[in-house]
Amino acid sequence: IRLTLPKQQRSGPLLPVRIEAITDSSLYDVCPVRATLLYIEKTANIRRSGIKELFIASTKPHGAIASKTGSNWLLHSMEKSGIDTATFKAHSVCGAAASRKVNRGASFGEILKEGRWSTSSTLKKFYLRDIIN
Repeated sequence: IRLTLPKQQRSGPLLPVRIEAITDSSLYDVCPVRATLLYIEKTANIRRSGIKELFIASTKPHGAIASKTGSNWLLHSMEKSGIDTATFKAHSVCGAAASRKVNRGASFGEILKEGRWSTSSTLKKFYLRDIIN
């Protein structure tokens, strides 16, 4: 799920992004499609009509969350995933994810494809950094 404009898009309404469900049963619990549908289902009874945003506050009046709240949630998830949040902040999630994958042995080709980077030099220069954990 992309919450900001894609690199190729400079303005206007967000272009749709397709997120594939994970079909490997051993990864069922980390499927982003399943998690999103489960979140929508679990928040249905507190979601006010007219709220179009996906993420809503867990406290009354259950409106759309502020960007700072989303940033805090993302930062917490990054920390729980073993990403050094002293080095990486919520706005650098792409770089943190790419660095983590490299440190775990993923190929540059795989990372370039997933991150939609055209060249490895851009990836290396702007996104890859050491991860302490």
